[in-house]
Amino acid sequence: MSEAEAEAEAGPDEPGIHTATVEWRDQGPLFATRADATGLAYLRGMVSGEVVPPPVAQVLGIEVVKADPGAVRFTMPVQDFAANHLGVLAGGILSTVMDAALGCAVLSAVPEGKDVVTLDLNVDFLRPVREATGPVTVDAEVVHLGRSRGLASCRVVDADGRLCAVGKSSCMIRDKVRAPAAAPADGETGT
Repeated sequence: MSEAEAEAEAGPDEPGIHTATVEWRDQGPLFATRADATGLAYLRGMVSGEVVPPPVAQVLGIEVVKADPGAVRFTMPVQDFAANHLGVLAGGILSTVMDAALGCAVLSAVPEGKDVVTLDLNVDFLRPVREATGPVTVDAEVVHLGRSRGLASCRVVDADGRLCAVGKSSCMIRDKVRAPAAAPADGETGT
């Protein structure tokens, strides 16, 4: 019997069996290919709900709740399905929301026509995070912004305001990628 068949046979009342449905909306044109959007406008669009967040943010419940030039605030619920063998939020999941916030802090400060890519990420875990500690909040801010590289730092707190982790990241600042050209219609040439 397959695992899926065993779960179906056990039913929803079987202790220890949990079900998760993963669902997300298409985000539309990627920011990196949108010539019309600054990083700050893109992030503020997520805050207002006018811009659909990337799939990873939707699946993990990451929300941009504040975006100012050089500073952002993200939140993320802590859910048991993301627990590791110790019963705490897996470090990779916490690092994911930290990486997103750090990169977006830099993105919020770069000029029009620019995008960012993470070069490195350094995380110090200070306190275990569990579902019972409530959602985490990540405040990230730019420490240095140059022409080709930005550096940001962040703090992660739980629902009671206890410091759980700190991190820093450097990002490469680059020109936005051009949107792929539309394929020629039948009978047309690409020239």
